Order: sequence, then structure tokens, then C-alpha cells
Amino acid sequence: MVQFYFLSIMLNIIVGVILFSSSNNNDYDDDDIEETRPAKRNSKAVKEAIKNDSIFTNETFCLICGIVCVLVAVLKLFLVYHHSAKDCHIPVIGDLLPAVIGIFGGATVVLNYYSKSFADHDLPEFVDTILFRNKKYIGCACVVIAVIHFIVPGLAIL
Repeated sequence: MVQFYFLSIMLNIIVGVILFSSSNNNDYDDDDIEETRPAKRNSKAVKEAIKNDSIFTNETFCLICGIVCVLVAVLKLFLVYHHSAKDCHIPVIGDLLPAVIGIFGGATVVLNYYSKSFADHDLPEFVDTILFRNKKYIGCACVVIAVIHFIVPGLAIL
């Protein structure tokens, strides 16, 4: 269905930006910046503006996008998009990769919200190792796969 195709692309891009921007904000440290270099001072101002004024830092928005991304990705596993009636190939990049990265990206955003809001409960160590330490790479993968999915919607391997 075309609606799930569009939702998959948009939510993968949004979740990718959320993950990439949250990983940059968490990794950002004032001690690492040398105040003598003007480029560093300008990048500090830009990062502070993004950090304070971005919708991608709103926790409610991030949680809703993460939940909807996981739901759309699971539904995308069952509702395969074919742009013509003659398609009888096995969809690999066209449907499977965006669905899998949508599940990983959305789950990372939801678990990140869960870990911040319920600090007294600890998540398993493999979640921290796989999802939280690599959320910048998961975010980049979400955006790259969404762009490929948009450019080539029906790419399939025979």
C-alpha cells in the first residue's frame, strides 16, 4: 500500500534524525571545545540552538514517532508495496530493509525514552550495548535506507 510506503519513508527519516541528533547532544562536551578557534565557537552556538529549539528534542514527539515507526514497520512486513501487477519477485531492499531498520530505530527511540523516564529500572546490558551505544549509526542507517527506499521503491532481487 502506498500509504505505508510513504509512512515508512517519513518515519525512518524522522527517527533517524532523532537518533542522530540525540547521540550528538549526549556526546557533546564543553571541555572538548577550544575557545580559541572561531569555527568551534560557531559550531557550539549552532549545536546549542538545535539542542534548545528543535522539535526532535521533544520527548513526547520522539516517543510517538518511535511507537508509530515500529507499528508501521511491523505492518510493512505484511503489506508489501508493488508498483505494478507483474511484480512477483522477492522484495529485499524494497520492503524488508526499511521494515527492519524501522523496527530497530523505533525501538531505540522508545527504549531511550523509557530509560530516561524510568531511571530506577535498568535495561538489559545487550540493549545498552547494541542500541544505545550505536544509535548514531542506527540513525544514519534509517536515513540512508529511507532515501534509497524513496528513490528505488520496487528494488527486488530475483
